[in-house]
Amino acid sequence: MGDVVYAPIVTSLDMDSKRVLEGALRSELSDVVVLGWSAIDGWYFASNMAAGSKVTWYLTRGLHKLHKIEDEIENGEICGKRLTVPDGPKGQVMTGPWQGDCEEGGGI
Repeated sequence: MGDVVYAPIVTSLDMDSKRVLEGALRSELSDVVVLGWSAIDGWYFASNMAAGSKVTWYLTRGLHKLHKIEDEIENGEICGKRLTVPDGPKGQVMTGPWQGDCEEGGGI
C-alpha cells in the first residue's frame, strides 16, 4: 500500500485524535483550548489561558465558525465558492481550507 497523506481540509470523516493534536502543535498556536472525551475518564478540558471570559470567547467563536462551515457545505460551497464533487455522496464532501478560514485576516 502507498503512504497515507494528511491534507488540511474540511471533511465529514473522523480523524485520529493524535493527528489532530500533532497538527495543532505544528501550528505554533499562541492560545489553546482543548476539549476531549475519553471512554475511561470522561470529559477532558485544558487551556493555557487563565481568563474564563477569553476561553468562553474562543469556544463561542469556534462554534460559530463550525456552524458557518456546515451551512456552506450543505449549500454545496465553501468560502463562497461552489463545490463540484463528481459522483460524491451527500455528506462526504471534502474541501478546504479550514485554517485561516475565509474571513479577512483568518483565524478565529
